[in-house]
Amino acid sequence: MQRRVLLVSQNWMIGVGFRVCYNSCAEVSSHTAVCIFVNCRPLRYEGKTLVSQILEGQPNRPWLRALGADDLPEVLDIEGRQLRLDKTFKHDFFAVTGLYQGEADKVVLKVGRTATLFGLPMSWIGRLLANHEARLFHLMRGIPGVPAFRGWFGPTGILHDYVEGRPLQKEDTVSDEFFPKLSALIDAVHARGAAYVDLEKRENILLGDD
Repeated sequence: MQRRVLLVSQNWMIGVGFRVCYNSCAEVSSHTAVCIFVNCRPLRYEGKTLVSQILEGQPNRPWLRALGADDLPEVLDIEGRQLRLDKTFKHDFFAVTGLYQGEADKVVLKVGRTATLFGLPMSWIGRLLANHEARLFHLMRGIPGVPAFRGWFGPTGILHDYVEGRPLQKEDTVSDEFFPKLSALIDAVHARGAAYVDLEKRENILLGDD
């Protein structure tokens, strides 16, 4: 089985027997083996990512969730203060992300995969992803516009500040300073030796009230 697919969004992806097109002039092929593409963009076929197609067809399968049949804890104790789960943004194969809120604090918890897959241990993926993201947070510490790293939650979970705002929409009107500031932020990230590779999605840019 071979299909030509396009990489579309930063993440991990598991593909079986797919021909992957990285750009117009470079191709790699995988045949009967399961391949894990690290820090690449998930595969898209017929307008949807392959992961979303699987999830739509099997929405209640615990093996498709990072925590299996479990969910995020309802309460977090951070620096002696209790924060309660306000919402779960996303729970997919690789991680679950939620917003916790207290009287004067909001934090985001992202927990990488801990659930097994057909009896095989998969927490190593969660640890690898969490360590990678924590390293990037430390690398970009102090850059205005990058949320502060707040610490660890178990071996596969990280905490960071919540950034108020909403995804930028096509119909939004922004000030003349908006995109120069965004460009300066990206330049600052690049200057630390990191690269942001998912900027083609407008919704990945947060627009604040200020």
